[in-house]
Amino acid sequence: MKLTGALLFCGYTKTTRALINEMKHNVNFSQLTVVSHNCPDTHLSESGIKSICGDFCDPHVLSGILEQNTGYSAVIIFSEYQPGIDSQTVDMRTAIAAAAIRKRLKDAYIIVEIINSANTALITHLKCDEIIFRDKIDSDFIINSLLYPHSMQIFSGLFSQSSEVIYMLSVESLDIAFPAVWKNVLRSCFEEGHTCIGYTVPGKPPSLGLCPDDIVPGHAHILCVKPATG
Repeated sequence: MKLTGALLFCGYTKTTRALINEMKHNVNFSQLTVVSHNCPDTHLSESGIKSICGDFCDPHVLSGILEQNTGYSAVIIFSEYQPGIDSQTVDMRTAIAAAAIRKRLKDAYIIVEIINSANTALITHLKCDEIIFRDKIDSDFIINSLLYPHSMQIFSGLFSQSSEVIYMLSVESLDIAFPAVWKNVLRSCFEEGHTCIGYTVPGKPPSLGLCPDDIVPGHAHILCVKPATG
């Protein structure tokens, strides 16, 4: 399962630029629109990316964008600083934008970036599909690097767009009936050349480190890792 189709990015930050650079070679999308108060670079249009200079929290700006295209399959709201505002205000703006977009795009996959995980209450009720906490990612990586030396290289490899180490399988692609016990899923994946590490279902964290007799539901997607080559 991959996100394709029309994408909307709210906010133009260092993270936005890095993501766009990766996506040019690794993500198949029909249209990408970037809206930001920081006025996206003009060279984006040369890559076929539509850039809009405006505040994505402004109802008129957002309404105009969504009226032009109601078919966005995914939206990412980045933590975008502006002069004179603190992280609490940035997170509040992210929550406001997420609420407005969810109201208009019922089926879009919405990812939000939050600076401070203490502000979880701002966005947990907005029905976003994924919440990325900047501070928690940093602290988790650093702690694991201390506890398990060289683990950062493992994380970097897993999340590298170019290597596509992690991928998903639909349960329909496996030759067993679901719900199924994990050991049968493992066996079926192995026979078809897949190395599976767990499963995910919509709206819940991924299930990893499963016991042989754990049940995998019929609406799950199986998480797999690509075998090393060379």
